[in-house]
Amino acid sequence: YVTADRASTLIRDTLPNAPIGSVFGPFNEGTRMTLIKLSGIKMEADSVRASHILINVQDGDTAKINDAKATLDSIKGIATKENFAQLAEEYSEDFGSAANGGDLDWFTRGKMVAAFETAAFANEVGEMVIVESQFGVHLIYITDKTAPKPNYLLSIIDRRIEPSKNTADAVYKHASKFALSATSIDDFQEDTENEVLIERFEEVRLDEDVIGRIEDGREIVRWIYDAQEGDISDPFETNNFFAIVALESINEEGTMSFEKAKNLIYQEVMNQKKTEMIMADLADFTSIEEAAQALGSPIKSAENVTFSQSALPGGLGREMAFLGTVYTLEKGEVSGAIKGNRGVFVVRLDSKTPAENIDVASIKRQQSNTMSSAVQSKAYNALQQAAGIVDKRARYY
Repeated sequence: YVTADRASTLIRDTLPNAPIGSVFGPFNEGTRMTLIKLSGIKMEADSVRASHILINVQDGDTAKINDAKATLDSIKGIATKENFAQLAEEYSEDFGSAANGGDLDWFTRGKMVAAFETAAFANEVGEMVIVESQFGVHLIYITDKTAPKPNYLLSIIDRRIEPSKNTADAVYKHASKFALSATSIDDFQEDTENEVLIERFEEVRLDEDVIGRIEDGREIVRWIYDAQEGDISDPFETNNFFAIVALESINEEGTMSFEKAKNLIYQEVMNQKKTEMIMADLADFTSIEEAAQALGSPIKSAENVTFSQSALPGGLGREMAFLGTVYTLEKGEVSGAIKGNRGVFVVRLDSKTPAENIDVASIKRQQSNTMSSAVQSKAYNALQQAAGIVDKRARYY
């Protein structure tokens, strides 16, 4: 049984008005075809609040289970709404909840083990019931429930959508024919009618597992690193494709040529040039209003900015130069132009609240642990490089 909001989105809006016996579909849900039948409806709370007293029995010993049930039955005989919390603190072996009088707070279906969940949702507020689970034996006290709402029993038939052997063989035959007939990269032409797709990758690294839409690409990567320029592979069978690979060019180890590096640095160079132009426009200003007028930009406010913030408001990202400058200013002071990662900033400090109750020792320990891990990793890499070790495991695994 599920509430409408937990049912498939394909029938969620239809369920409330559908009679029992209604059949929905078939629907195409990703890699499966699904048929759904509404087999029943019952009114039930979607959340329960309960407390419990647990006696641990984890080895399935029948005698211990019977003793635990007898003990809890005796406790149940004297338990009331007023004293249940006290009894839980005294007798429960779930020490986490015992400290709160056995209270487990609110929970929905799927949050508790099956036997516990069934008993909690099946019984009424104020009732106490003894239940056995893999953790032991529980005395459950149902303390509250949300208002009942319709829960739907859905019967589902689904089948995986996958090619038959005949289909897979036909596609492989087509791929093999393509690979045999191709003599150069120029022969790689897209053919949407036969579902032949062409994808080009500027760079494939030896340690990669995913190549475009191919998730299990290790075998392909190993082939690439053993191939020569112009080589064309046999078909590779991957998760959703038969892939034929042509090796267009090899980037030799060492300094990259300017033509190949140009696309990698283009955006950074453009940003540097834009920064120089903006800084020139901000050559002389005495107030934040003058800076805003020079750039034709509005003045924005940012509240509750802290030095440890992972990102600035307004989608500006992490700007440590900005934050570092702000913390050197006094109230009312205007900064100079600040070169940031995503822009040039001018900031006026309107107010500053002194930090209080900072656990500096804890922060130092955390930073020390972080740097210690980094040092160990860098030391290992330095030793490996100094010894002339080349890690070639990616060629085989």
